[in-house]
Amino acid sequence: NQWTEEISLDIDITKPTIEISYNNNSDNGGNGYFANTRTATIAITERTNHFNNEDAKAGISIVATDAKGNRVNIDKNAIISDFVTTEGDTPDKAVHKATIAYTTDANYTFGIEYTDRAGNKNEVVDTKDSVEPFTFTVDTVKPTGSVMAVSKEGREKIWDKLAGSLTFGFYSGKSIAITGTSDDVTSGVASVKYYKSDRTTALTEEQLNKITDWKTFDGLNISSDDKFCIYVRITD
Repeated sequence: NQWTEEISLDIDITKPTIEISYNNNSDNGGNGYFANTRTATIAITERTNHFNNEDAKAGISIVATDAKGNRVNIDKNAIISDFVTTEGDTPDKAVHKATIAYTTDANYTFGIEYTDRAGNKNEVVDTKDSVEPFTFTVDTVKPTGSVMAVSKEGREKIWDKLAGSLTFGFYSGKSIAITGTSDDVTSGVASVKYYKSDRTTALTEEQLNKITDWKTFDGLNISSDDKFCIYVRITD
């Protein structure tokens, strides 16, 4: 008597590979701060029958914080797409792609790893020529601030936007103290500078962008006879 049984074996000793690329690699002079949103594309190479969409998503970690280190609420499931599979020339060359849309202003810390159903874990992630692929900031909102003038006589006035015209209605017979506030929710304030102008007409944003002799602003006290306008520039 002879008995024969056929057993199907699926041997997989090939580790999955992971590649990451970004659509936006234009940060602010190499400091990892991006003034526009970013979209990451993740490509995992792994045979299809050993790949699982939910496992791949679970292997992605994203931490988002504001300038003070407080967590920024993001829906991980909403910003990560499902993986779409493209079969390769051989089973081990199947590529599964997903995107991550970083549209919320935050300081991001990103990580990824994947272990296939045969227990093979990826090694080093290939980030290609991506700029700051794992730790970066998306900040699309301008910083805010205000300028306050207080005369020696006790009069006060606050400005929180660029004036379109000048009336020179704030005056003092003694002195004027000028202070300011500044804030940026996501990336913090990098610098606060001022420019003192004696022009009788308001400068536009385009004209101010051409000025190069801005000075560090930490408050001013004007006591000499003068007619002037103070412009404050806050940079995040």
